[in-house]
Amino acid sequence: MMQKLSISLDATNEESPLDHYTEDAPKGTIVSAGVIPEATDGGLPAVAMVIVLEDGSTVVGSTTLALFVNTARAMAARYPDPRP
Repeated sequence: MMQKLSISLDATNEESPLDHYTEDAPKGTIVSAGVIPEATDGGLPAVAMVIVLEDGSTVVGSTTLALFVNTARAMAARYPDPRP
């Protein structure tokens, strides 16, 4: 089954899918990311990220590599030169 992911190309927008998650959610920093080969039932790769929360606890999140890459492509199309 395909994972579902909401993508916001402007998370400051009130209609952003992030809006209802971010108000009370714990904040953290991504400290590590990597690919897990053959992670899905179908043998496809996934991306995992380690997030350290402000209280010091750690969370690991993952998604398929295909979903991660397509999300990055959508963001890069909107913001082709993200450098300051």
